[in-house]
Amino acid sequence: MKQVTAGSYSRLTQYEKCKYATKLKVIDRIPEPDRGPPPKHLKEWQNDRGSRIHDHAEAFVTGNADGQLPEMIHFTDEFNHLRELFQAGLVVPEQLWCFDKDWKPCREDAWNKIRFRIKTDATVFYNPDRIKAIIIDYKTGRRKGNEMSHEQQKQLYAIGAFLMFPELEYALTELYYLDLPDEPTYPTGYTRVQAMALLKRSWGPRNNKLLNELVFKPSPSVFACKWCPYNLKQGSKACKHAII
Repeated sequence: MKQVTAGSYSRLTQYEKCKYATKLKVIDRIPEPDRGPPPKHLKEWQNDRGSRIHDHAEAFVTGNADGQLPEMIHFTDEFNHLRELFQAGLVVPEQLWCFDKDWKPCREDAWNKIRFRIKTDATVFYNPDRIKAIIIDYKTGRRKGNEMSHEQQKQLYAIGAFLMFPELEYALTELYYLDLPDEPTYPTGYTRVQAMALLKRSWGPRNNKLLNELVFKPSPSVFACKWCPYNLKQGSKACKHAII
């Protein structure tokens, strides 16, 4: 029986919602059906929009794009500041952080070693000694209903930062809600001890469970199956366990 070889936040959350869906996607590699054009009230699909905004934000911060998108207007000053800090060598822009079975950093092309991945938008250091940092995530869409998910992502950003930068002593995680001008950025601070405790107590065991899974039992529910790309009705029809 084949197993999942590496986890990530999105892969873990899908696995914990329905193990069978993870098998179909990751092991069987069944493609999701073509969505076709977006609904008439949308110019583009939400995830395509999010990717476009993220790509442009990174290009602006690194100096590869001259202007900001309208979606960045509520954080104009912040993005201008990030651009200045990048020029001063104090910003690590969007990266894919990869870790092996012992949670040691490894190259993103070390396919046989990678056991977990964390993708970041921007890591900002207070000064060149890299003792303190802010890990920023650009969010599009709504916050309501996603509070717990976003807090868990912030935990992973902090854990990843401490693993990537051994000199780091304090990490602040912050969210830029680009579509919500009145929404706070909800900064959360972590010490190395706190972050490593979260890794040992929560994220390490959760990822091990995913990597050691052999059965991939389905967990059908009305809500989960409704939006699953593998259901029998509007999906790829690969899952016969779906409740529709």
